[in-house]
Amino acid sequence: MTKKRKRKISGPVKTLIALLALTGVLLIVDRVREAREIALATGPASEAQRKYFVESADRPGVELFYKGLSTKEKVAMAKRLAKYSDAKSIALTGKLLDTYDSAAYKELTHTLTVQAKSNPKDAIPLINIGATQPKFAIRKALLDATPTILPELAAALSDKALQGSAKRLLLDAGAQAEPYVRPLVKSKEASVRLESASLLGEYRKPESLDTLKAAFKVSKPPERIQYLSAIVGIGVPQNRPFLEGVFTFSQFTDDERYLAARGLAKIGTLQSTAPLAKALLKAKGPERDRIINALAESGDKTLELTTLRAQDRVILATRLSGPKADALLSSAIDKVGFGAVPSLDLLYGREALTPALRKLALQIDPKKESYKIMQVLRALSSTESGQKALAQLQQDSRIGGLAMRTLRLTSGV
Repeated sequence: MTKKRKRKISGPVKTLIALLALTGVLLIVDRVREAREIALATGPASEAQRKYFVESADRPGVELFYKGLSTKEKVAMAKRLAKYSDAKSIALTGKLLDTYDSAAYKELTHTLTVQAKSNPKDAIPLINIGATQPKFAIRKALLDATPTILPELAAALSDKALQGSAKRLLLDAGAQAEPYVRPLVKSKEASVRLESASLLGEYRKPESLDTLKAAFKVSKPPERIQYLSAIVGIGVPQNRPFLEGVFTFSQFTDDERYLAARGLAKIGTLQSTAPLAKALLKAKGPERDRIINALAESGDKTLELTTLRAQDRVILATRLSGPKADALLSSAIDKVGFGAVPSLDLLYGREALTPALRKLALQIDPKKESYKIMQVLRALSSTESGQKALAQLQQDSRIGGLAMRTLRLTSGV
């Protein structure tokens, strides 16, 4: 009998088998390691767990590891992270927030709030994270950690890298941050002074006024107007004497005086707007326009100022809306006619003026003053009721043709 020859396994095949075996072993080892890692990350708090989180903060791919966990495991890990408030654990929380698992996202946000209350100094730098998903969670977490974090958050205004983000968050935090922001108006850094002054103007707390006024008095343009803007923003009646002084004295710039005028108008009393009406008597050109614009910010009540000239009162009414302004303009058109206002463009879009404008159109001689007729008809065409009036005026033997032409041009027919 002949013996069967044993087949020899070639070298390449042996290598392939060895590689497959090694791969299998490595997979098993990796699964075991991953299981231990998950158990460590989600298990009871311990020193080993703390060290794991610290090391994971700088580990590449930790976000992918977290995304690969089940929702239950993600939530558990987030809860364990809340036990630690060192800088690395906080940084790890910030990284893991880039998840679309709503339950994990919610738990991580709560974790960051807990960490921020315990260690605001290391939590606040997270506000510069650019990714959209974690950005919203970080904002909510830090706001939920107020007022505890407010001293550190206000201090972040002095850090140029954090200044913009810190200001936005302080603005969202609202007036509760005022006591912590106010001292920064005295900072040696101009950017810190101006950002804090801007915030104080938004908070509108009267307690800020003395600090802002003191800064205004010792500063020079262009910085000075920033403090004035904050003072105007606070807008309380007790500001009146100060703002009146700025508006009255010529030592201040035109922009500062105009801003003070707006501040007086915003206070909104007849006493605060009286200096503006008085100045209007002598004002000309751009200064006159600025004062009238400022008065308009006070609303219809400024029309009651007895010191206003009739012409100024009418111009002011064109920059206001409401029944009082409309009634005054209608009366002026009835009494004065075409020259009641400098330009009929100022009357566009005012439904209440349709009767007065229609009456005016019928009073003008189309043969002698057709350009006036066209201006009045265009003003009528700017409102729905005016369009209807134009449709009726098409039947008029004197101006019917002009009314028809205006209606076609403005209605697109």
